[in-house]
Amino acid sequence: MVVALAIGLSGWSGVSRSIASSTLAHTAPYTIGLSDFFIGNSWQAENISLFNQACHSHPKLVKSCIVENANGSISAQIAQIQALISRRVDAILLDANSAAGLNGVVSRALAAGIPVENYDSIITGRATSKINTNQYQWGVLTGTWLVNKLHGKGNIIVLNGLAGNPTNNLRYAYAKQLFARTKGIHVLAVGYDLWDRAKAQADVSRMLDAYPKVDGVWSQGGAMTAGAIIDFQKAGRKLVPMTGEDYNGFLKLWIQNKSKGFTSLSPGQPNYLVTLAFYAALRALHGQHFKSAVNVPLPVITDQTVNRYYRSGKPVSYWVLDKLPMGEINKLLR
Repeated sequence: MVVALAIGLSGWSGVSRSIASSTLAHTAPYTIGLSDFFIGNSWQAENISLFNQACHSHPKLVKSCIVENANGSISAQIAQIQALISRRVDAILLDANSAAGLNGVVSRALAAGIPVENYDSIITGRATSKINTNQYQWGVLTGTWLVNKLHGKGNIIVLNGLAGNPTNNLRYAYAKQLFARTKGIHVLAVGYDLWDRAKAQADVSRMLDAYPKVDGVWSQGGAMTAGAIIDFQKAGRKLVPMTGEDYNGFLKLWIQNKSKGFTSLSPGQPNYLVTLAFYAALRALHGQHFKSAVNVPLPVITDQTVNRYYRSGKPVSYWVLDKLPMGEINKLLR
């Protein structure tokens, strides 16, 4: 892996809309911090695992990695980033809890010569790089699919992630507007379940008790969709169209129930975003030029492709979009 990284760095070239790090004073081995808005679900836990794996793969370049969990608090995340600045870390990876609330502390990090690689949940202010799929498009695809599946008529429930979170807001923005302007669609209830299966199960159980007719589920997380399927089956309710993601347990349930008419469309937010952020940080610390906006293609799983994505040898909590070859990393970053 060290050799692959050296090849990637030596072949680096500047492109339009690129940036150069002002952190040439940093000397390897580095200390890299990761500030995460929330680590209370399996997707985030897998991110931290991938981050630690990347750090340990490069012992000559990285001496230590620090993980900070804001547990959903904007003020806690600000304080944690400030603490990373005070500890003089060499780079910060950021999964943000607020689109605008972290701009000030990130600017302080940049002023201190610390590159900040922002991935997944994106801030509105400056960062060294911003690495993400198109989260608004996530909502366009899933909202349109569900309305079309229901032929513009039906009662639906909504399973969101974390209220106020940038990713949550972007995904729901279009879908919410679409549901509101489609006269035949009625949103019965909205849950905020932190992209977590257990929390979604508790919410969906209450929703099914309250509403005898639910025709569709718009869920912005595969673990939450798995919870919804389990609750529908426990309640003896017929499965309805549901959106999801690349959570392995959901993919398994999807495959098991396809013959019974279950259908889904599931764009996946890849866990390898954190890996891209890690390598962007190394490039910044080497003074290389690279894109300030890294637009990662949004993978979409369908009824026709779900069998290709499911991993029978992996646990249900596994998120399948976790690996990206070094060659693809180099292509996306340069």
